[in-house]
Amino acid sequence: MSQLTITSAQYTNPTRSSALVFTEEEGTLFLHQEDARWPQVLAAAPQDVESPAPLPMPAVTQRQARLALRAAGKLAAVNAAIAGMPGDAGEDARIEWEFASTIDRASPLVAAMGAALAMDGPALDDLFRQAAAL
Repeated sequence: MSQLTITSAQYTNPTRSSALVFTEEEGTLFLHQEDARWPQVLAAAPQDVESPAPLPMPAVTQRQARLALRAAGKLAAVNAAIAGMPGDAGEDARIEWEFASTIDRASPLVAAMGAALAMDGPALDDLFRQAAAL
């Protein structure tokens, strides 16, 4: 794949009385407004801008979660793992699995099920993306 680098660009209004000029100088992009009287810098931004943090994974509905797990061949294993959890933590997990309207990627239940299914973070993220698309 080829890459195009533009180091300057200009727009002049129809009457040619004013122009906007983009230039790159020492790693910084500048936007200048030039008119018949004087040039003016409108904005400057460094080129090495960090990418924004990724958006958090959206919660999915129970329907989406179960359909995605079934399609991945993991629904029976999740049901068995939750049914086999002992004590109060197991009871809490069963209540959450049966009655929560949505499943949050960051929930402790998802982390526990990921560990029980030997799924790492990226695999769980992929499963959530598949579920969100349903």
